Amino acid sequence: MSRKRNEIISAVEIGTKSVKVLIAEILKENQLNIIGYGDASSHKVEKGEISNPKIVFEQLGLAVDKAEKMAGFPMENICLALTGDHIQTMNRQGNSPISGKAVTEDDVVMVTRLGRTTSIPADSELIHTLERFFLIDDNRKVQNPVGMVASRLTVDIHIIYGRRNNIMTSQKLVEDYFSQNLYAHMFSGLCAAYGVMNEDDHQKGALSIDIGAGTTEYTLYHGKTPQHSGVITVGTNQICNDLSLGLKLEYNRCQQLLVKYGTALGQSDGRARIIEIPGLAGQKDRKIPRSTFEQIIELRLRELLELIYSDLERYDVLNLIGNGIVLSGGGSKLPNIKDLVKQVFNAPVRQGKLADINGEDDIVNNSTFAVCGGALKIGQMYYKVDKERRKSALQEFRSEVKKTWRNIITAFRW
Repeated sequence: MSRKRNEIISAVEIGTKSVKVLIAEILKENQLNIIGYGDASSHKVEKGEISNPKIVFEQLGLAVDKAEKMAGFPMENICLALTGDHIQTMNRQGNSPISGKAVTEDDVVMVTRLGRTTSIPADSELIHTLERFFLIDDNRKVQNPVGMVASRLTVDIHIIYGRRNNIMTSQKLVEDYFSQNLYAHMFSGLCAAYGVMNEDDHQKGALSIDIGAGTTEYTLYHGKTPQHSGVITVGTNQICNDLSLGLKLEYNRCQQLLVKYGTALGQSDGRARIIEIPGLAGQKDRKIPRSTFEQIIELRLRELLELIYSDLERYDVLNLIGNGIVLSGGGSKLPNIKDLVKQVFNAPVRQGKLADINGEDDIVNNSTFAVCGGALKIGQMYYKVDKERRKSALQEFRSEVKKTWRNIITAFRW
């Protein structure tokens, strides 16, 4: 007996290492329940950007087939997570005089609209415009200014945008596969943060760092709003490339060694421990001190984390990390990485898992699905707003129908 079909939200992430998809149903309590998932090895995606749409199209198909067979339903309301070094972020302000009156909802809408009318490069497209906070009379920072008396209201907005052609390439590929328009597209760094952060993180402030194969995205939340985010095109592939150059080994061999021996922090007795590498095609066997191997990994990861730290310091938001740092992505599974992150940021660190989403433990507790999980949650918010809008429009339509029908009846009475 087939079960009743609920409303469906789906997510797609086209990553450098793999293509992932999730299918979730929205239960009556607005709880998300994952009913299907799939992934496939990714090829022709470099640092999060598609280099061969035809190959990626086939890989997407493999992941979707797995998920749809498991769910028993086709993917609908598809949300696409976007990444790549073409994505940029900035903070901008908009302001408006209030003339010493209490701030109204209309004032907030007006000043927010002004803040969002910022100029971005001609070849770019807006992905998100998100309010960070409001200023009352240029000095009092608040999250909700409605009802407060002010002479001037300012909104500070975090803007995320990307190169239009890159966005359209990803969007067209997914739309062509499903023969339907995307429900939404969103920044994968924002998705990862929303996927693994809980209510306490949003309230007290937390930093999400998602370390993938080709890129690392980070987003700092505080007071339920994103305060800053960014993308760095460094991931585990770059670490493997460093190992290949430093040790003069084949790249594929370095990938295997990273999985088997990788650690984010070098050990003091590394030179006493040896990695034995069998020779290939008549080559001699090699012996490499673990200290050399570990040092290359640590240097690259430390540099990556220090870049993130410096960016947050430049935007003066480091003090907002009240609840610590949440790690996700394949790179977050490297041994001792939490210790390294703690050294750099001097803050509590934990491994992320999907927050407020039901499903199999293998998915919910797997931080590599953080981006897709967050895309589902953001998509659900969009869906809820659309549903309320449709409901309001239907009620308005019904009201007009009743009014017209009353007029017809009145006319007939005459």
